[in-house]
Amino acid sequence: MAYNTFTYKNVMARLGIEIQPSIKMYDSIPSIQPSDWLLNSLSDVERFYLSSEAARRERYLAPIFQEVMRKMDYQITVYSDIEFIVDKELQLTGIADYLFGIPPMLLVAKSPIIAVAEAKIGNLDSGLGQ
Repeated sequence: MAYNTFTYKNVMARLGIEIQPSIKMYDSIPSIQPSDWLLNSLSDVERFYLSSEAARRERYLAPIFQEVMRKMDYQITVYSDIEFIVDKELQLTGIADYLFGIPPMLLVAKSPIIAVAEAKIGNLDSGLGQ
């Protein structure tokens, strides 16, 4: 089962995972200001005609991910559209939109990682299962 076919309901049933929105796990992480470069890059996106979801995803997210890598002094690597097999028996296999990992990961994604999943426009719930 590809990651994008997981729904919140089947993740709860098959994996016993439950979203707990009351947990404030990011409260201890300080906010940072975006660089002028990032702000300019994102404002330039409005000048592009982006007809596909992939084009929009890359154009909006790539500058943000570049900024994160810079702020972390390149101690992380970002991979786009990479095969990520977690558990074949549970059918946790597929192409991950984005993975953050500790370099060098080369061509095989290994832990530790942070996965980034996208939700469709107007349907945030579609990304919860991923």
